Amino acid sequence: MSLIIVIDASPAQGRAVEQSLAGLRHRLLITQSPARGIELAQSGNPDLILISPDQQIDGIQILGTLRRDPITREVAVALMQHAPNPSILPRLKQLGVVEIIEPGSQPELLRSKLTAALMTAEKEKLLRNLKRANHIQVKRQKGRTDIALLSGLKDYAVPEARTVLNPFFLRLIKSDIVILDIRAIPNIPETEVRLLEDMIATIGSTRMHLLAGRHLGLILAETDLAVDTPVFFSAEELEKHLSTKRPA
Repeated sequence: MSLIIVIDASPAQGRAVEQSLAGLRHRLLITQSPARGIELAQSGNPDLILISPDQQIDGIQILGTLRRDPITREVAVALMQHAPNPSILPRLKQLGVVEIIEPGSQPELLRSKLTAALMTAEKEKLLRNLKRANHIQVKRQKGRTDIALLSGLKDYAVPEARTVLNPFFLRLIKSDIVILDIRAIPNIPETEVRLLEDMIATIGSTRMHLLAGRHLGLILAETDLAVDTPVFFSAEELEKHLSTKRPA
């Protein structure tokens, strides 16, 4: 199921998007607040972000914020706005805009445009995975280790974990607070949930925290991980939790 986040949309525009995608396997999160939309995008790692700015400059500012964040910098974006000046089109493409949709488009056209944008996003994601040298990113400092899984579990992360999560590394982080960040994984089929459970068991940290993003519902519904491992939707929730655990 694809996740689409709609940012800076009026109630009427939000309803139009909902109606145009009715019956398709897409999950929509709609907000009128750019700040809230960016926060949702950072946590949810959507397949597509649809920005519907009041003014072109607002869209550019939102795009700039998204592209500066490592979680959202590669997410495909569609803009719902009147045709921009041709001189700015190369810049929009550089910022990851894959589709421009006229406000007030008929539901059939809106549906077609959004479907095309999702297909483009999926192709780009597959190409990035093929080109990516590393599918696991590790950062360690001051008793904290962050492990980010950047690609699918079965095909990319699990094979690479056999090298990254070696015995020496696991001994090194044994007493650390460990954050396993799975927000960037595009999709976790129910058949691959066990792979995630096995990876967490391999890491074996008693101070493990899981940053789940869009996969939160799946984790809570299909696993018992939350019994022993704190699970969070957003980085903000995680950091707030950790701050309450630090000694004064």
